[in-house]
Amino acid sequence: KQWREYRPLKKISLENKKYHVFLSFRGEDTRQNLVDHLFQCLSGTGVHIFLDSKEIKAGDKISERLKRAIEETDIHIPVLSPNYAKSAWCLKEVTEMSKSKGLIIPLFYGVEPADVRYPDQRKYAAAFWYHSMKGRHKPETINEWKTALKRVSSLSGWSLQTTSGYEGKLVKRVVFDVLNTLNNVPLNVTNYAVGLKNQMDAVIDLLKIGVNDRAITVGIWGGGGIGKSTLAKAIYNDIFRKFEAVSFVSDVRANAWRVDG
Repeated sequence: KQWREYRPLKKISLENKKYHVFLSFRGEDTRQNLVDHLFQCLSGTGVHIFLDSKEIKAGDKISERLKRAIEETDIHIPVLSPNYAKSAWCLKEVTEMSKSKGLIIPLFYGVEPADVRYPDQRKYAAAFWYHSMKGRHKPETINEWKTALKRVSSLSGWSLQTTSGYEGKLVKRVVFDVLNTLNNVPLNVTNYAVGLKNQMDAVIDLLKIGVNDRAITVGIWGGGGIGKSTLAKAIYNDIFRKFEAVSFVSDVRANAWRVDG
């Protein structure tokens, strides 16, 4: 497969977001190879990346800092490597990712999705046995970590196996996909009016995303100036990353009468 040359990131207003990408990784596995290459390539294209070694300062309350950083990030990339589950820190990160509204794209590095999906049986079994025997973490916390890993393992992502072990090709693919995702910018929406969230939820429920593959049309009817366009944009922003291709066509009636419309 021929990879197209990726372009630098368009100028994007982060608004309430501080970072574009949050990288969660096990340092001993990937810090000096894959993660370093990803950081250099992505940051070189204008992507703002959260790395624990670069962003967390002495004296920070780690749990609060982590939660805030994850909430302030668009894309979460857990780099799932052989020793990832040995780190309670990494497991906390992936658990917070699974609770957030951000897009999670796992990267399987030296492990298969099944290793992550069945943490008690495969490559992560020894790590979880150690966490259980050590006694520092409550059983419910460990179960929460396992649930997060299972969820992440079912998501579409990248794998070193798909590039026949070539890290350079893997890095190029990740950079291309991240830039393509980030360049699909959410629409600018004014502050939500009272009751808009309830209307959003009602329409999204009608769309039944993920339930069936049928094309669905939903009409939003009402007088001028009551917020129909705002509602449509808010719905778009909430769901557009769940699709491979999207388009928002506004002012259809006005543009249809134009010669170039």
